[in-house]
Amino acid sequence: MAVFLRGAGGDFVWNNRGWAMLVHLAWDHGWRPVGTLPPTHWGMHEPGAVPGDWPRADYVTGRGQRVREDDARNLAEALERCVDDLPNHDALAEKGIPPLQAPAFPVWRHMESGASISPFEVFGGPNKDGFRRFIAFCRAGGFTIW
Repeated sequence: MAVFLRGAGGDFVWNNRGWAMLVHLAWDHGWRPVGTLPPTHWGMHEPGAVPGDWPRADYVTGRGQRVREDDARNLAEALERCVDDLPNHDALAEKGIPPLQAPAFPVWRHMESGASISPFEVFGGPNKDGFRRFIAFCRAGGFTIW
């Protein structure tokens, strides 16, 4: 599955595991989410739903929830704090996991279920530029999670 993000900075796609790692990494580096806004269509398809019913802590379900500009900027600042700690080399190569190269996508790898990897290994090396692009995406403004 994938998490699609659309905002002022364009579009960005993460797989579910990568998105979860990114959110946790940002939390570990000081991001304190202010909460998402409900999708603009909230209440149209959920009988009896009202804006106050929206689960503000939902950054993962991809229902069209919106991340505010200041929240996106704070996310970028937290991720910026860990860029220098990301390895420049391909740390996952040492684990013997072969990459899947797809044009215009970050390096993808098949991971064993339950494999122990750190966000630093995932976002470092060949994915470090994509990580920086995501920071720029967040700095451009708020976005919607699909």
